[in-house]
Amino acid sequence: MAKASTPITIEASTREVKEAKGLQAELEGGVRGRKDPSIPQAPRDFRTPLRIGIAVIVLGIGSFLLWAAYAPLDEGVPSPGTLIVDSKRKTVQNAGSGIVKQIHVKEGDLVQADQLLITMDPVQSRAQREVADTLYTAARAAEARLLAEQRDAAFIEFPPDLLKRAQEANVAAIFNTQRQLFDARRQSLASELASYQQAISGLQAQSKGLVEIQEHRQVQVDTLGREFDLLAPLVRDGLYAKNRHQDIERQLSNAKAALTDGTASIARLASQIAETKLRINQRQQEFRKEVQAQLAEVAKEARAQAERLVALDDELRRTEVRAPSAARLLV
Repeated sequence: MAKASTPITIEASTREVKEAKGLQAELEGGVRGRKDPSIPQAPRDFRTPLRIGIAVIVLGIGSFLLWAAYAPLDEGVPSPGTLIVDSKRKTVQNAGSGIVKQIHVKEGDLVQADQLLITMDPVQSRAQREVADTLYTAARAAEARLLAEQRDAAFIEFPPDLLKRAQEANVAAIFNTQRQLFDARRQSLASELASYQQAISGLQAQSKGLVEIQEHRQVQVDTLGREFDLLAPLVRDGLYAKNRHQDIERQLSNAKAALTDGTASIARLASQIAETKLRINQRQQEFRKEVQAQLAEVAKEARAQAERLVALDDELRRTEVRAPSAARLLV
């Protein structure tokens, strides 16, 4: 008959329990710390791989910088653009809006490069072009007239490109208008200057007459002076009437006063002549300044209309839609 197991109680102190646990931990650590010689162990020195990585990075950056410094690159200007996938189908359309006047092809036709496809209504564009051309021609003709006035020429020299169109009705009308305006302004200025010249001539005639009168007055003064001096001793001796001698003295005084007044009048006439000549110079300067100002304005207008004509000519060309290349027309 089996005997029942009897539990055994072992009493141990706290110190003994701690020593037993420490011994057990050392045994377990020894088992785990054993190395299997068949399994490769990782190196514990990390400095060598770190150096290799840094060298690879430095070599890569240096190679890139060396390539960037010596590699031949084409020069260019950066510009925004749109990438469009090339295909065999091309869309043909007019650059601007307008009314279609005539379609010269139909769907499925084979067209050649630069073949006329559609004609837009050019009435509005042509009207704007005619207006711009009229303004341009008028500005150029006015510029030629002002240049002739600036040179004080006897007639206008129109530009050769306008003279080639002299047979056109609108150009001929512009030429006639500018010639009439040139003659009218020239005659007006000449008439104004002539009036000043007439005034100068009148003043000069008055001055000349006064000079002749002054010569007679001077003779009169000299004569009366000599007579007065010769009669003075006779008056003192009682041989000549004193009252008559006093009359001669009064005549001498009046003659001297008239002579002095005539001299002042001659001076005033000379001043008026100089002032009138100054007015002539001022009027001529004003006319030249006016011509210069108008010349700058019409030159600016001519340039503006020339640029507008270029734009309108391009717009007229675009009223004809043509095929960009040989192809079959698909609608």
